[in-house]
Amino acid sequence: MSALHPILARKGRFLPLLSTAIPIAALLTGLLARQGAFRFGEAPAPDGYRRSELFYPVSSKVFRRSRLRIPVKLIEHPVGLTRLRRRKADVVHLQWLAAPEVDDRLLRVDAPGSGVNAALALGAEYRREELNNPGEPEVFLGQIMGLGYSSGQASRNVGAVYAELFAPLLKNLELTAALRYDHYSDYGSNWAPKVGVKYTPIQQLVLRGTYSTGFRAPGPYESGLSATNGFTSVVDPVRCPITGSPADCGSGTVGVIAIGNPNLQPEKSKTWTVGFVWEPLPGLNGTIDYWNIATKQVINGADAQLVVNDPSAFPNALITRNPADAIPGVPNSGTLLAVSTPFLNDFKQETDGVDVSARYRWDMKDYGALTTGLEWTHVFHFSREFNDGSKYQYAGTHGPTVLSSSAGIPQDKWNLTLAWERGPWNVTGIVRYIGPMDTIEAKELPDCLQPDFNNCTVASFTTLDLSASYRGFKNWEIFGSVINVFNRLAPFDVQAAYGGYNYNYNYANTGATGTQFNLGVRYTFN
Repeated sequence: MSALHPILARKGRFLPLLSTAIPIAALLTGLLARQGAFRFGEAPAPDGYRRSELFYPVSSKVFRRSRLRIPVKLIEHPVGLTRLRRRKADVVHLQWLAAPEVDDRLLRVDAPGSGVNAALALGAEYRREELNNPGEPEVFLGQIMGLGYSSGQASRNVGAVYAELFAPLLKNLELTAALRYDHYSDYGSNWAPKVGVKYTPIQQLVLRGTYSTGFRAPGPYESGLSATNGFTSVVDPVRCPITGSPADCGSGTVGVIAIGNPNLQPEKSKTWTVGFVWEPLPGLNGTIDYWNIATKQVINGADAQLVVNDPSAFPNALITRNPADAIPGVPNSGTLLAVSTPFLNDFKQETDGVDVSARYRWDMKDYGALTTGLEWTHVFHFSREFNDGSKYQYAGTHGPTVLSSSAGIPQDKWNLTLAWERGPWNVTGIVRYIGPMDTIEAKELPDCLQPDFNNCTVASFTTLDLSASYRGFKNWEIFGSVINVFNRLAPFDVQAAYGGYNYNYNYANTGATGTQFNLGVRYTFN
């Protein structure tokens, strides 16, 4: 009889853990094969067909259906493994759109002394969502390995109504408001309001602020009959202090398996901003906006590092190790293969920061115009508080390592622009800067993820881009650019993408591709 997993209970039934609907055992078999603990047979797999249906929305009152029937050709390799060759797939879309809106003619209210009318817009939306992704059956058999994997089945109906209001209360005071009601057949309903205020005390200064709430129902892979598998890097707290092996100390890969959980609750958030726009002199203006976003009941899969650090804090998690290479005398010390958990409403997440921009345009008469600009974002905090009360600060670190292939969260990013225009000519230079990061999971977890490299720090990255264009011919434009003018190398970053590239393609891709030259022409038809 198959083993049972209580989190998979649905309507009073337990689903077998080893069933092909949730192929956890097969995924683990593939992981064991990667470690050399399992040997596949040599029998060739037959050709076959895989059918996948996906129903998904497009926009207001949408019903779109995508059906794929993909022939799958399995090719035997000398070592007995197989891979897929996909033939051309036919995709058919059926779509129906209807989005009634009420314009401002339905509501005209004169604001005292403003000469501006209030405006109201109304809308409605309906969609049907269905997911039927059986996955690749060969993964169940362990014949395909080393790749991410997903399968799932789910369906639901979604409806919504919303209203948006613009109301100039006074000549120098404007109010914007919105209200949205969503109903999901599997999770119930939610009201989400938003309000914004803009106040102009003097002509050169605008004060502004907003407050809103957000709502996200669990997706079909998070709450349906599903399983997903990916890979991450982990510092093994059991093996690393003993073996000192790079594979055990952050350079190896570990499977992360997340299982659909029908008991999930929606994520809910609160966002507020406050700031101002200031134009002290003609041609000179700037903005400063503070933003704060707090999200609760965040849906999360397996955070492998946190699970292995404290398994007792994650009672539904399953840690799988290779029993063949356990350390003598140390129980449960085999090579870490996989961490699996159901999707959970796992933590609260809070982040705040400031956006700053400044711009000055200098009219040089016969010599054209010179424009300088600065755009800067600084992240003060990015924290997660888990259900066991533990809290971690990630701003300025490489964590959370399970997020965006361990992209990290640099605290500072800015662009400095200098542009010259004269008649049909335009020349622009942009200096781009990404701040440094510590190669640690979080401020509260200071152990270096890659202790052998760069003193546990990823350096900042600065590049210069140049572009120019000429529009002196009717309907024609000639343009060109040089990206990364000085051919700056991307900072060495072993942790990014779990050691797959040795640089962070999220922030420093141009440092890997090197200097790029582009030249082109564009014609505009009248």
